[in-house]
Amino acid sequence: MSKSLLKGKNLVMGGDLNFSIRRVEPWGPLAREDPLTNFFLNLLISNKLIDVNLIKLKPTWRNRRAGDARVVKRLDRFLINEELASKIPMFRQWIEEGGSSDHFPVYLELSIPPPKPPAPFNFNSSWLQDVSFNNIFKETWRHLENSCTEDKGFLFMENLKRLKKATINWARDRKATKTRI
Repeated sequence: MSKSLLKGKNLVMGGDLNFSIRRVEPWGPLAREDPLTNFFLNLLISNKLIDVNLIKLKPTWRNRRAGDARVVKRLDRFLINEELASKIPMFRQWIEEGGSSDHFPVYLELSIPPPKPPAPFNFNSSWLQDVSFNNIFKETWRHLENSCTEDKGFLFMENLKRLKKATINWARDRKATKTRI
């Protein structure tokens, strides 16, 4: 019944459930509510699974009969764990017509946002007034020796990288200390 789509966790399950979990999902003159609808709804809720809403409510199964004997139901669906649903800004499920099976294909689209880029480094000029920052600068910055043949531009860039890393750690520690006080 289920197929995991994300890293071994059962966050997304899809398949043929062989029952309808909503009273409006069976259609046709002989259609009736599945007797276990409430049981399965409670089971989904207790397992924190969300039945993804369809773009348009349509059946996924047909009994291939005509007239008064015709019954169609929504039996196939995707279920998403609440934890995953809270992290994904957009997901949608839809049903397509066609095929030789008595089931219609069901599709699920998940739009996972790209990771947030790191925040840019912002230097606060008031840090220059802090003695501890001046010590960080003195400890981090390397000066060229007169006899050194090292590229001045390369050394400058390396100094900036080291100073940035040290400043970020210093600012984080400073903020944490102020928060505790």
